[in-house]
Amino acid sequence: MKFCSIIAVSLFLIAGGCARLSSRDLEGTLWESRQVDSDPAVGSVELVLSLEFIDSRMFLLKRAERWVSKKESIKTPLPEDTEVSGEYHVESNNIHLTFADGSSLAFSYKAGRIISHDGSRTFTKSR
Repeated sequence: MKFCSIIAVSLFLIAGGCARLSSRDLEGTLWESRQVDSDPAVGSVELVLSLEFIDSRMFLLKRAERWVSKKESIKTPLPEDTEVSGEYHVESNNIHLTFADGSSLAFSYKAGRIISHDGSRTFTKSR
């Protein structure tokens, strides 16, 4: 009987351990979120957010916009690409990004994807 309870506890710990995300799981990976916004009067713009987990602590977030299609009369340039970095930590399946200015963002990890706290952005692993 004692042997069965040890096996049951071991199986529970193994199954629970597999489901939890850790910083080692993210280390060295790159995730992308792509979204195309269209306006008939202007055209279509693709916004790409890249989230790179450099090591077990540091991240790099890149933002880039590109025209997919554009009306010839539009002369307004798109914003320049930007990069910000900071530190991250993982608690259970939640990822917390903290930027140099002290601001932060929270994400969750579900079904192999990273999802923003409001659900508006979904990042898929690209490497």
